Amino acid sequence: MSESYHKKGKSIETRTKGPIFALDISDDEVIRVVLITPPDRLPKTGEYSATLKPILDTFRVWSKPRSQAPRVVELNPITRDRNAFTIRVVPDGPYRSVPRPGNEPVRWFLIDPLGRRRGVDPMTSAPHADIPAITYYFATGENGIVLKEPVEGRYELHITGTFPSMPYKVFVYAPDRTGKGWTAEYANRTAEAGAVDRYDVVYSKASGPPVKVSEVKDFSRFTLLLAGGENPATELLLTDPRGRRTGLAPAMKELHREVPRSSYLSAGIGRPATSRYTLDLRAWNRSGGGTSKPDFRDIPIDRGVVHLYALNYSGVAGVPLNVAGGFGGKEQTPDDGDKFLTYATPASPETRLPPGATSVPVLIFYGRSIKPVTFAAMLNDTNISSRFTPAPGTAQTVFVPLRPGPNTLVLSVDGTTAGGRVATDVDRLVFLAP
Repeated sequence: MSESYHKKGKSIETRTKGPIFALDISDDEVIRVVLITPPDRLPKTGEYSATLKPILDTFRVWSKPRSQAPRVVELNPITRDRNAFTIRVVPDGPYRSVPRPGNEPVRWFLIDPLGRRRGVDPMTSAPHADIPAITYYFATGENGIVLKEPVEGRYELHITGTFPSMPYKVFVYAPDRTGKGWTAEYANRTAEAGAVDRYDVVYSKASGPPVKVSEVKDFSRFTLLLAGGENPATELLLTDPRGRRTGLAPAMKELHREVPRSSYLSAGIGRPATSRYTLDLRAWNRSGGGTSKPDFRDIPIDRGVVHLYALNYSGVAGVPLNVAGGFGGKEQTPDDGDKFLTYATPASPETRLPPGATSVPVLIFYGRSIKPVTFAAMLNDTNISSRFTPAPGTAQTVFVPLRPGPNTLVLSVDGTTAGGRVATDVDRLVFLAP
């Protein structure tokens, strides 16, 4: 309905136009209403224009709430609730300004005294929102969390950087039992891209001060030393569980240092040639104990050949490092016992040997749950099991004799899987001798 008034003529003009269609698309925070006014009726039929219906058909209303991404709320960390518990991660230097949330130079992950989590787990990249809280972010690169219902006890704070050598500070604000606010600071810290810095945040209202922040010392590390004789065994390349590399890639001769807080050093003389090498490994867990010292000595290797090791490391285990072959002999399937026999060499089911080769070294690893009496080795239908000495959790190098042409080696053993059942691992390796 519209109405116009003309003072001189004292006339009132009335027109009717409508109806007006309204579609409510409000959510819990913002009221949103779509208003649609149709065009005039068609002169002959009196119907509304046919263009309205297709427009209305584009709207949909969901009867069930849709899952929403965690909200990012901007707030002023200086103006705090007296009962708030706030953790701030503040970058220093040229990285304080970043374009948008998600590209923070320093990120955090929090575990509260009840085991609840908030943030993105740096180890699994999985997001968590178990702790009732508000996360916030500023254009200066600062980000953090305000706990709605803080509980007293020990919090685990994990911090990671997204840039190399990222300087940052940690501030924690908490009230004591009288309501007085206290701030604990941990400054002059440097984060490495992909690495995790761990802190203990202890909160007790009755203590003075009520909140303390301390770094969790991490002594976890391992070293690899590859040594050869007059003709060194060339390159060493390490790839971590996320695909990051450190070392010299053998194919492209490219040097990589992608694993956080890693280094690579190569020294020696001579050209790569047929030789033997020794591989020494040393590993420590986070407490600096539980040292592992596996080594492999006098291992034969030829030019252009790749030996593949699987290093299973855990910083919280009593024995932090276990070594197996990087090749399982065939396609891996879950819980089928396919890791009872693994190999550092060969690294593929079929191996083509250089001219003049009359034997091939097989570096075999035996799983910890194998049954040695069930082991068998057949070469071209001939039993050569006596060449092998299978024992749980050990490794050995066996020279397998070859005849010209294709040679087929079939190895098998029984063992107990992680699920507790008995299974058989059968591997078929083919060697092509000239």
